[in-house]
Amino acid sequence: MSDQTLAAALAARPFSERHVGPDAQQVTDMLKALDLSSLDALMDDAVPDRIRSSVLDLPPAASERATAADLRKIKAAFEALKAASRSQDRDNLAELDAAFHLAIADSTHNIALAHVMHGIHTLIREGMRQYHRLIDYDEAMEKQLMSQHQAIYDAVMARDAQKARKAAERHLAFVREIYQEDAAKL
Repeated sequence: MSDQTLAAALAARPFSERHVGPDAQQVTDMLKALDLSSLDALMDDAVPDRIRSSVLDLPPAASERATAADLRKIKAAFEALKAASRSQDRDNLAELDAAFHLAIADSTHNIALAHVMHGIHTLIREGMRQYHRLIDYDEAMEKQLMSQHQAIYDAVMARDAQKARKAAERHLAFVREIYQEDAAKL
């Protein structure tokens, strides 16, 4: 296929199909073709453990390396996220959620990590927007998510690496469970 033909084929599909990811049927078809039972099984096969577990080392780096300016940026991002959550501003919640996590990643002063995070920021934000639209986020779930963000924020601001790591692990496990439960419904 030529570059022009590929570009035309991609342009003919809606943005969400090109950039948000596969739909449930495409995921099912892909897993069947690979003879795998789940996306977790695909992750287990495709991504080495040392890479998967290294992501969880980010909060300690943020809690240990953040400058005063970084902490102000994290605080501003968290306060904006909290205000949107309180006002139930669903239109901006995904953007502010992603911005909070990006501020934490930036505060690690890990140039490679910051470059990657900024590069995938749009994908993360759009993924969150799609899930915020697809998953029935009720007030109780939003409170749980904000409680988790609060725990991450408090630990980073207190420069408590161990608490930051645990809070991030709990948050990631909770979000993964939400997405898995939602995917099972499709």
